[in-house]
Amino acid sequence: GESFLVVTHKSILRALICTALGLAPE
Repeated sequence: GESFLVVTHKSILRALICTALGLAPE
C-alpha cells in the first residue's frame, strides 16, 4: 500500500544520506 511506499522511500533516502556522509571528505 501507500504506507509501504513511504517506508521504502524513507529507507532509500536514509541509505543515500548515510552513503553521502560516508563518502564525504570531512
